[in-house]
Amino acid sequence: MPKRVGLFGLLSAIRDPNTQRALSFGLQFAKCFGGELDREHVTPSSNQTPSS
Repeated sequence: MPKRVGLFGLLSAIRDPNTQRALSFGLQFAKCFGGELDREHVTPSSNQTPSS
């Protein structure tokens, strides 16, 4: 079981290069994913015809 980390433990962990890479990856992923969610997906529903 991982030990609990407080605020100061978090601040000291940020100095670790592996933690920095993981945080950078997570932030970049969140930025790209959020941009995809923010895009307006236009579907031309008025031009669709029912299938026979």
